[in-house]
Amino acid sequence: MKQILFLAFIFISSVDWAQMPDSKWLGDWKGELEIASIGRSESMTVQMGLSIHEIDDSTWQWKLSYTRDTINDVRDYKLRSTDRPGVYVIDEGNSIELYLSSVADGLYSSFDVSGSDLMIYYEMPGDKGDRIIFRTLASGRPQETGAGDDEIPAIVTRIVGSVQHCVLTKELDVK
Repeated sequence: MKQILFLAFIFISSVDWAQMPDSKWLGDWKGELEIASIGRSESMTVQMGLSIHEIDDSTWQWKLSYTRDTINDVRDYKLRSTDRPGVYVIDEGNSIELYLSSVADGLYSSFDVSGSDLMIYYEMPGDKGDRIIFRTLASGRPQETGAGDDEIPAIVTRIVGSVQHCVLTKELDVK
């Protein structure tokens, strides 16, 4: 048990609390979102867009769009900085606020909704700023395993039921 606590401390203390959004994140991004689910042999694809634009020094537009056939779902949120370095809030404008953490080359969020646990990843690999890799992992209700004593800790596990993946590329400014 002491080893697990020590490793958790090392992990937490080594996190790079970088500030965002670096200007390379700003702009309009587009890609094809692939949605795969456990037990299904075929995945579904949807056109995805992400627009990130500065509103002021501590607020950015964070607009997601999903298009398939004649359906166009647009979610116009605000990204706000908090008093904690590297921690932001996505304000959905309806009393829902989701934390988004800037770690290394990505932005990450984790939350539960209606019995599902979601992990959201926006990663910008390298220093070019030419693509954002978006991923979502959705899992079901937690299940506990392990003995839960000093020798063997209790572990909570979840079955991942669906995965979403998209490589978003920056749209060029046309003037």
